[in-house]
Amino acid sequence: EGKINIDTIEELKKAFDSTDVNRTGSLDLSEFKKLLKQRLSISTGKEAQIDSLFMKIDWSSEGAITWDE
Repeated sequence: EGKINIDTIEELKKAFDSTDVNRTGSLDLSEFKKLLKQRLSISTGKEAQIDSLFMKIDWSSEGAITWDE
């Protein structure tokens, strides 16, 4: 049973913040890809799926996602 707990959420938040190299409080597509590839070991061959996921999270089409999104 793979449930997410508080520790997992805190770890994800830290990873989000550390990937936000320009300190805008949001991740653009390249930062998002870096996060997924490094932290979740997602292969480069999944680019289209990563792009699709980013677009779903970035529902307002701003070109960046915040932690709250």
